Amino acid sequence: MMGRLVWFGMVVLVLLGVFCHEVLAQETLTPQGKRFLKEAASINVMEMQMGRLARDRAENPEVKEFGERLELDHGTAYDDLQRIAAANNVKLPRQVERKHNVLMARLTRLSGREFDRNFVYAMMRSHTKSVARFKKANRRLDDDDLRAWSVRYLPVFEEHLSYAKGLAQKLGSH
Repeated sequence: MMGRLVWFGMVVLVLLGVFCHEVLAQETLTPQGKRFLKEAASINVMEMQMGRLARDRAENPEVKEFGERLELDHGTAYDDLQRIAAANNVKLPRQVERKHNVLMARLTRLSGREFDRNFVYAMMRSHTKSVARFKKANRRLDDDDLRAWSVRYLPVFEEHLSYAKGLAQKLGSH
């Protein structure tokens, strides 16, 4: 009798553990949080690819260096988003959105100073939008992890924007 009770108790504990694991593994993000997570991931994928493009195609050493920095910083930001996504069972995009592919294709056809100027201008535009989006997110996101991510990386993206503006002045961009 005692053996059966112990066995039954162990089965109950195992089932309870499985149930609790399933409950904890369920998505906890709001639709707004999921949307932000996917959008932020897409932005970071695009910035990594743009950074790689600049690293490979830029003529100006500062633009090349900026590309390397973009690739590194946005890669780190994406990795941090990936951890949040995994904890919430959300699959992140690993490719650039179609609208960004057009920009990438246009930049790929350019070289030299023309590439540098157009790249820097594109980075000013994209980082202006990203900074605005993340500032808004800091005020509106309900999820603590996403808000912490946004608070952590906003200064990095603001720094990218500032650097792009400085490069634009040096290059006489647009």
